[in-house]
Amino acid sequence: MKATAEPSTSAADSQPTLRDLERIIEEGEALRKASYRETGKALHEIKSHGLFKETHRTWQDYLRKRWGFSRQRAHQLMQAWTEAETSTAVDIAKTEREARRRRQRKSPTGVALEAEIKAFERQMSRWQKFLSKEESITLLQKINKIVEAWLIDLDDRYAEEVAP
Repeated sequence: MKATAEPSTSAADSQPTLRDLERIIEEGEALRKASYRETGKALHEIKSHGLFKETHRTWQDYLRKRWGFSRQRAHQLMQAWTEAETSTAVDIAKTEREARRRRQRKSPTGVALEAEIKAFERQMSRWQKFLSKEESITLLQKINKIVEAWLIDLDDRYAEEVAP
């Protein structure tokens, strides 16, 4: 397997230069699927540090003219990189497609599952402030019924996936 180039840093700000990051993308495009992580990370760095402004007026213009990418394609690569970064070492997706599928499975809206759970906990705290004990019990019983129905549906869907 070909070793990927690590970006050098400029002495002025110890950040990778636009040329360093573009070299990583060029190598990634040559290797295709094997290096989506490096490509996504380099695109993220270029965008987050505004390095594209050295040569192009807008992010979209830079992507289209320099790489032939749509903005959506660049964001797919960056999201796949983000997914790989949050995976455990033994569970890193081998391809970009696999990384994007895993991210989509976490939440249909693309928001990480942990963020959804935190939002639900905040909502529960707000309800707790104004509901009586009886209303809280009723609410939790209704939530329990919803969760039970959801688990049954999940079991049914899993059985369909596993069935020959």
